[in-house]
Amino acid sequence: MKTIYLYDGHSNKVSFQYNDISELKSELEKRNITIGDWATIGDWATIGDWATIGYEATIGDRATIGDGASIGDFATIGDWATIGYRATIGYGANIGDRATIGNRAGIGYRATIGNEATIGYRATIGYRATIGYGATIGDGARIGYGANIGNWARIGDGASIGDKGS
Repeated sequence: MKTIYLYDGHSNKVSFQYNDISELKSELEKRNITIGDWATIGDWATIGDWATIGYEATIGDRATIGDGASIGDFATIGDWATIGYRATIGYGANIGDRATIGNRAGIGYRATIGNEATIGYRATIGYRATIGYGATIGDGARIGYGANIGNWARIGDGASIGDKGS
């Protein structure tokens, strides 16, 4: 049996236990949460209302998915990671363990966010970009497609790092 956290109508976290994904899907539908076929939700994960979890997406143990967040098909969210309110995680993106994605941030197609990295509010990470272990991307920053940001790097608020080859 697995346990996840959901929110009741008063923003209180409540646990829900299930044996198979069909039980979970039924409960999630009551909360306007969409989960794709073959998706996997880790034990003790928290999922906000109106979230969308794509086909064959994987949500790690104790991860938190904010209200209205969108997780693309084949995306992977690591253990203890946090995805903010209305953040968007693109198709095939990989979010590392204990990474934090800010509210309304956008993570592009097949982008990789390293373990313990932090992506700020409304920051945008381009497709196939790589953000290293422990790196911090500031609020509103834009990281272009294919860019490679190293481990422990700090990119300031509103900064723009160009696309690969530009």
